Amino acid sequence: SFLGKRPSVVEAGIGVLACVPLRHEGRMLGLIYVDGRPRRDGFTEVDLEILDSLRQHAAMLIAGLHLDRRIRNLFPKPEPGAAAAEKGLLLQLERRLGKSVKLRLPGPGPGPGPEER
Repeated sequence: SFLGKRPSVVEAGIGVLACVPLRHEGRMLGLIYVDGRPRRDGFTEVDLEILDSLRQHAAMLIAGLHLDRRIRNLFPKPEPGAAAAEKGLLLQLERRLGKSVKLRLPGPGPGPGPEER
């Protein structure tokens, strides 16, 4: 009621408004504010259900983004060119392992052992 008399609300012709908190696990993440032109009955029950659903989804999304940022900050950022160097090291390792380890490939060879019969 007191907001309805504020000059900015009157000038904009706002007749209905709602502001709901975005919380996740007890933590305040932000707010959702909606307003509209004057309506006889204000927001309907369906309007409020939709707003609540948006609130829940937005809070989960924001919390997920915060968690993603925290996880990324735990690991150092790779130096430029690190991916190419890592790929080169993996290729060297693969070559050396290929020389020292004989792979068991399907094909002709001794028959199955007693445990495989």
